[in-house]
Amino acid sequence: MPTPSETVTAELVLVQAERFQLGPIPPELGTLRKLNTLSFFRNQPTGHIPPQLGNLSALVQLNLRWNKLDGHIPPKLGNLSALEHLNLG
Repeated sequence: MPTPSETVTAELVLVQAERFQLGPIPPELGTLRKLNTLSFFRNQPTGHIPPQLGNLSALVQLNLRWNKLDGHIPPKLGNLSALEHLNLG
């Protein structure tokens, strides 16, 4: 049986953090199966886009605009079949 915190995490549908100073984007976000919006607008996270984000089958909106990410766009993001809005600029 899942713990209460695991149940809440599994049901999370929106992660929005704007204008914070974040470190790397946590790859664990890729386990949030019901997540439909992920927005890290102007947070200046370090590192790259985790390929695990390609596991977010319910994701409709991904906004990583105005950040200082490096590396390539992971090919696994092509698995986001529900994605309607993508902003990586």
